[in-house]
Amino acid sequence: MTLEELCTTLDVQLASRTSEEERMSAAVQALCQIYKVKPGEVAFFRYSPEGQSLSFRWPLRLAKTGTIPLSSADALISRTVQEKKGFINNHFASARHVAIFEQIRTDPDASEAPKPIQKIMSVPLWKEEAIIGVLQVCRKGADQQLAGSDFGKGELLALTELAKVCGRHL
Repeated sequence: MTLEELCTTLDVQLASRTSEEERMSAAVQALCQIYKVKPGEVAFFRYSPEGQSLSFRWPLRLAKTGTIPLSSADALISRTVQEKKGFINNHFASARHVAIFEQIRTDPDASEAPKPIQKIMSVPLWKEEAIIGVLQVCRKGADQQLAGSDFGKGELLALTELAKVCGRHL
């Protein structure tokens, strides 16, 4: 399936959902299939220009965990909003970042501790001409090799286009 077909399919799926939670769940499900990741490896953030902060929208278990200030120098989501572009980091575990959220279980049925993020893509979510949030897809694992393959530029470009579709519906 081409990127254009993926975007069209996602657009139709999201438009057919009546609630924001259903649209979010459908978007996460689609991204999991496309990037071969688990639901806990997809994150949506809402950007608050008034509060100059970002907060989780997905995973739902993190939605009430607080906010991340736009001024946070170590937060990739802050950089994504400030620079208005996407990023890939295939060595994320060794980079300085806000790691507190990685320690929270997003799957209540999981018996083991959450694994650290090893690789990540981060792109802005746009609605018309305004950034409304950030979409991130990551690969978690005990180490880089166990997390899976590196993300490439083509995947980042595809995520940027998919985020445009998501931004119209979320």
